[in-house]
Amino acid sequence: MAGNEITDLEGQNLTLEERIIKYVSAGPKDSDLEEIYPDAADRNRVVNRSRISALLSAVFDHASEDQTEMEIKSHELDHFAEIQRSFSHDAERLDNALEAELLLVPAGREAMQPKKLIQAKRKRLLRWLVLIQLWNPAKDTEFSSQKALLKEAAAALGSSEGAVKTALSQLGSAMQEYRQRSSFGRTITDPTERWGGRFSSVELDFCRDLEAFCRELSASPDNISPFALLKPALFGLRDKPL
Repeated sequence: MAGNEITDLEGQNLTLEERIIKYVSAGPKDSDLEEIYPDAADRNRVVNRSRISALLSAVFDHASEDQTEMEIKSHELDHFAEIQRSFSHDAERLDNALEAELLLVPAGREAMQPKKLIQAKRKRLLRWLVLIQLWNPAKDTEFSSQKALLKEAAAALGSSEGAVKTALSQLGSAMQEYRQRSSFGRTITDPTERWGGRFSSVELDFCRDLEAFCRELSASPDNISPFALLKPALFGLRDKPL
């Protein structure tokens, strides 16, 4: 971060939002790093790590100013300061092609049983499938038909309408089987087990939770549809890796 710019903020009565904006804005930009990092993906990671570090610093500094001297010495704030320092330390090492030493060190494989993770490309597909399932032709009139929505999803996924439609059908069958077997008291403990021949229990839980979350939020006084809640996020991520 640009230390001088942050020092200039001392004594100003800033809201947390104002402080975050100023701290994050003081960090490096993509154009500042082109000579050091020729690869655009490397520059993006460096910039984003800087933003996270700035965010942590802003929250800690704001909390510190709002507390009395005795409260500043509280365990929780001290712990947060340690997190901020550890993240900044590891981010700096990663930016210089060194391994993290503190907060960002991965858990050792020999010390844990890692859970099944969903790859970014796969998670993107699942989000689109949930969005299509949430579409209500009576409320979500932006798309005249499911076929139009399938076409949009296929374009975003770099796939075909037929492939997306097939995946949607397979997800529906897998989810029905998953729910039926779960309702009969069967404990599902194997995250690699495939349902419908294609979806793992972790993936089905992800879809179920995402759909439930959108439906729960849509039950607000604004009466916005679940589809309308999820759509902006997916459309905003169309050119992103996640």
